[in-house]
Amino acid sequence: MSANDKIGGKPLFEYLELPVPISARGGVTRFFMLAHEIDFDEKLHPLSTWGSTTKPEYIASGKNPTGQLPIVTIGGKTLTQHIAIIRLFARQMGECGSDPVGDYGQDAVGDEYQGFRDAYVSQGLFGSDDAKAKYIASIPGRLKDMEALVGKYQVGPGPYISKSTSGKPLWGDSAVFSLVWDHIQVGMVKTEDLDQYPKIKAIFEAYKGSSDRVKDWIASKTA
Repeated sequence: MSANDKIGGKPLFEYLELPVPISARGGVTRFFMLAHEIDFDEKLHPLSTWGSTTKPEYIASGKNPTGQLPIVTIGGKTLTQHIAIIRLFARQMGECGSDPVGDYGQDAVGDEYQGFRDAYVSQGLFGSDDAKAKYIASIPGRLKDMEALVGKYQVGPGPYISKSTSGKPLWGDSAVFSLVWDHIQVGMVKTEDLDQYPKIKAIFEAYKGSSDRVKDWIASKTA
Protein backbone atom coordinates (compact mmCIF):
# COMPACT_ATOMS: atom_id res chain seq x y z
CA MET A 1 0.00 0.00 0.00
CA SER A 2 1.39 3.40 -0.99
CA ALA A 3 1.77 6.35 1.35
CA ASN A 4 -1.10 8.07 -0.47
CA ASP A 5 -3.37 5.06 0.05
CA LYS A 6 -2.62 5.16 3.75
CA ILE A 7 -3.47 8.86 4.15
CA GLY A 8 -6.60 8.64 2.01
CA GLY A 9 -5.63 10.12 -1.34
CA LYS A 10 -3.57 12.83 -2.97
CA PRO A 11 -3.29 16.04 -0.92
CA LEU A 12 -3.56 19.55 -2.30
CA PHE A 13 -0.88 21.57 -0.51
CA GLU A 14 -1.38 25.34 -0.41
CA TYR A 15 1.29 27.77 0.65
CA LEU A 16 2.93 31.05 -0.28
CA GLU A 17 5.03 31.63 -3.37
CA LEU A 18 8.26 32.70 -1.70
CA PRO A 19 10.88 34.72 -3.59
CA VAL A 20 13.89 33.03 -1.98
CA PRO A 21 14.74 29.35 -1.39
CA ILE A 22 13.50 29.28 2.20
CA SER A 23 11.00 26.66 3.26
CA ALA A 24 9.13 28.52 6.03
CA ARG A 25 6.30 26.86 7.96
CA GLY A 26 4.85 25.27 4.85
CA GLY A 27 8.23 23.78 4.11
CA VAL A 28 8.01 21.61 7.21
CA THR A 29 4.92 19.98 5.73
CA ARG A 30 6.42 19.83 2.23
CA PHE A 31 9.67 18.27 3.42
CA PHE A 32 7.78 15.59 5.35
CA MET A 33 5.70 14.68 2.29
CA LEU A 34 8.81 14.60 0.10
CA ALA A 35 10.72 12.46 2.61
CA HIS A 36 7.84 9.96 2.82
CA GLU A 37 7.23 9.98 -0.94
CA ILE A 38 3.68 11.25 -0.68
CA ASP A 39 2.42 12.45 -4.06
CA PHE A 40 0.77 15.86 -3.74
CA ASP A 41 -0.42 18.78 -5.82
CA GLU A 42 0.87 22.21 -4.92
CA LYS A 43 -0.91 25.56 -5.13
CA LEU A 44 1.27 28.55 -4.29
CA HIS A 45 -0.36 31.91 -3.58
CA PRO A 46 1.44 35.10 -4.66
CA LEU A 47 2.41 37.29 -1.73
CA SER A 48 0.87 40.25 -3.57
CA THR A 49 -2.65 38.85 -3.39
CA TRP A 50 -2.63 36.53 -0.39
CA GLY A 51 -3.09 39.09 2.38
CA SER A 52 -5.41 41.43 0.50
CA THR A 53 -7.67 38.98 -1.31
CA THR A 54 -7.30 35.26 -0.69
CA LYS A 55 -6.72 35.30 3.06
CA PRO A 56 -9.92 37.25 3.82
CA GLU A 57 -11.83 34.88 1.53
CA TYR A 58 -10.47 31.82 3.35
CA ILE A 59 -11.35 33.30 6.73
CA ALA A 60 -14.87 34.28 5.65
CA SER A 61 -15.55 30.87 4.10
CA GLY A 62 -14.25 29.01 7.14
CA LYS A 63 -11.62 27.22 5.08
CA ASN A 64 -9.16 28.31 7.74
CA PRO A 65 -10.60 30.56 10.46
CA THR A 66 -7.10 31.68 11.49
CA GLY A 67 -6.19 32.74 7.95
CA GLN A 68 -2.86 30.94 7.99
CA LEU A 69 -1.04 28.76 5.52
CA PRO A 70 -0.21 25.98 4.86
CA ILE A 71 -3.52 24.32 4.17
CA VAL A 72 -3.80 20.72 3.02
CA THR A 73 -7.01 19.44 1.45
CA ILE A 74 -7.49 15.68 1.21
CA GLY A 75 -10.50 13.41 1.07
CA GLY A 76 -12.89 16.32 1.37
CA LYS A 77 -11.23 17.54 4.57
CA THR A 78 -9.28 20.75 5.05
CA LEU A 79 -6.29 20.38 7.37
CA THR A 80 -4.47 23.29 8.98
CA GLN A 81 -1.48 23.81 11.34
CA HIS A 82 1.70 22.52 9.76
CA ILE A 83 2.98 20.30 12.56
CA ALA A 84 -0.43 18.80 13.30
CA ILE A 85 -0.88 17.92 9.60
CA ILE A 86 2.25 15.81 9.38
CA ARG A 87 1.71 14.25 12.79
CA LEU A 88 -1.66 13.05 11.46
CA PHE A 89 -0.05 11.72 8.28
CA ALA A 90 2.61 9.89 10.29
CA ARG A 91 -0.04 8.14 12.36
CA GLN A 92 -2.16 7.28 9.34
CA MET A 93 0.88 5.73 7.67
CA GLY A 94 1.77 3.75 10.78
CA GLU A 95 5.10 5.52 11.04
CA CYS A 96 4.98 6.31 14.75
CA GLY A 97 7.29 4.14 16.77
CA SER A 98 6.18 1.57 19.33
CA ASP A 99 7.55 3.70 22.18
CA PRO A 100 5.18 6.58 23.07
CA VAL A 101 8.14 8.42 24.61
CA GLY A 102 9.55 8.75 21.11
CA ASP A 103 6.38 10.47 19.94
CA TYR A 104 6.57 12.69 23.00
CA GLY A 105 10.12 13.65 22.04
CA GLN A 106 8.94 14.60 18.56
CA ASP A 107 6.21 16.76 20.14
CA ALA A 108 8.59 18.36 22.66
CA VAL A 109 11.04 19.39 19.95
CA GLY A 110 8.15 20.55 17.75
CA ASP A 111 6.88 22.77 20.56
CA GLU A 112 10.32 24.32 21.11
CA TYR A 113 10.66 24.86 17.37
CA GLN A 114 7.51 27.00 17.28
CA GLY A 115 8.96 29.69 19.53
CA PHE A 116 12.27 29.62 17.65
CA ARG A 117 10.48 29.96 14.31
CA ASP A 118 8.25 32.79 15.56
CA ALA A 119 11.27 34.79 16.76
CA TYR A 120 13.10 34.13 13.48
CA VAL A 121 10.22 35.60 11.48
CA SER A 122 9.13 38.48 13.73
CA GLN A 123 12.60 39.60 14.81
CA GLY A 124 15.14 38.09 12.43
CA LEU A 125 13.32 38.74 9.17
CA PHE A 126 10.88 41.57 9.84
CA GLY A 127 12.15 43.26 12.99
CA SER A 128 14.00 46.54 13.30
CA ASP A 129 17.76 46.59 12.72
CA ASP A 130 18.25 46.40 16.48
CA ALA A 131 15.82 43.50 16.80
CA LYS A 132 17.55 41.63 13.96
CA ALA A 133 20.95 42.09 15.58
CA LYS A 134 19.67 40.85 18.93
CA TYR A 135 18.02 37.86 17.28
CA ILE A 136 21.16 36.87 15.38
CA ALA A 137 23.15 37.11 18.62
CA SER A 138 20.61 34.78 20.26
CA ILE A 139 20.87 32.01 17.65
CA PRO A 140 23.77 30.07 19.22
CA GLY A 141 21.91 29.93 22.53
CA ARG A 142 18.70 28.85 20.86
CA LEU A 143 20.51 26.09 18.95
CA LYS A 144 22.23 25.00 22.16
CA ASP A 145 18.85 24.66 23.86
CA MET A 146 17.45 22.72 20.90
CA GLU A 147 20.49 20.43 20.91
CA ALA A 148 19.99 19.72 24.60
CA LEU A 149 16.29 19.02 24.13
CA VAL A 150 16.95 16.57 21.30
CA GLY A 151 19.57 14.87 23.46
CA LYS A 152 17.22 14.61 26.43
CA TYR A 153 14.37 12.95 24.57
CA GLN A 154 16.08 11.13 21.70
CA VAL A 155 15.08 7.47 21.62
CA GLY A 156 17.66 5.13 20.15
CA PRO A 157 20.99 5.88 18.48
CA GLY A 158 19.67 8.52 16.04
CA PRO A 159 20.14 10.30 13.77
CA TYR A 160 16.49 11.23 14.25
CA ILE A 161 14.68 12.09 17.47
CA SER A 162 12.89 8.75 17.44
CA LYS A 163 12.76 5.77 15.12
CA SER A 164 9.81 5.57 12.74
CA THR A 165 8.60 2.31 11.26
CA SER A 166 10.37 3.00 7.96
CA GLY A 167 13.37 4.76 9.49
CA LYS A 168 12.34 8.04 7.89
CA PRO A 169 12.09 11.38 9.74
CA LEU A 170 9.00 12.38 11.69
CA TRP A 171 7.39 15.72 12.56
CA GLY A 172 9.93 17.02 15.08
CA ASP A 173 12.77 16.06 12.76
CA SER A 174 11.05 17.89 9.91
CA ALA A 175 10.71 21.02 12.05
CA VAL A 176 14.41 20.96 12.95
CA PHE A 177 15.48 20.42 9.36
CA SER A 178 13.32 23.21 7.96
CA LEU A 179 14.41 25.67 10.65
CA VAL A 180 18.10 25.01 10.09
CA TRP A 181 17.66 25.06 6.31
CA ASP A 182 16.05 28.50 6.44
CA HIS A 183 18.70 29.98 8.71
CA ILE A 184 21.43 28.75 6.38
CA GLN A 185 19.63 30.12 3.30
CA VAL A 186 19.38 33.64 4.74
CA GLY A 187 22.97 33.60 6.00
CA MET A 188 22.22 33.60 9.72
CA VAL A 189 23.84 30.19 10.24
CA LYS A 190 26.75 28.63 8.35
CA THR A 191 26.85 24.92 7.66
CA GLU A 192 30.08 24.62 9.62
CA ASP A 193 28.38 26.17 12.65
CA LEU A 194 26.42 22.92 13.02
CA ASP A 195 29.60 21.18 14.18
CA GLN A 196 28.85 22.70 17.59
CA TYR A 197 25.48 20.94 17.66
CA PRO A 198 26.14 17.32 16.62
CA LYS A 199 22.62 16.01 17.17
CA ILE A 200 21.05 18.82 15.13
CA LYS A 201 23.71 18.33 12.47
CA ALA A 202 22.96 14.59 12.34
CA ILE A 203 19.25 15.26 11.78
CA PHE A 204 20.02 17.88 9.13
CA GLU A 205 22.46 15.75 7.16
CA ALA A 206 20.33 12.60 7.35
CA TYR A 207 17.23 14.49 6.26
CA LYS A 208 18.95 15.83 3.14
CA GLY A 209 19.40 12.25 1.98
CA SER A 210 16.11 10.87 3.29
CA SER A 211 14.60 10.46 -0.22
CA ASP A 212 15.33 11.28 -3.83
CA ARG A 213 12.45 13.77 -3.72
CA VAL A 214 14.10 15.75 -0.93
CA LYS A 215 17.38 15.68 -2.84
CA ASP A 216 15.66 16.90 -6.01
CA TRP A 217 13.88 19.76 -4.21
CA ILE A 218 17.15 20.90 -2.64
CA ALA A 219 18.92 20.69 -5.99
CA SER A 220 16.19 22.76 -7.66
CA LYS A 221 16.60 25.53 -5.08
CA THR A 222 20.37 25.62 -4.93
CA ALA A 223 21.29 25.18 -8.61
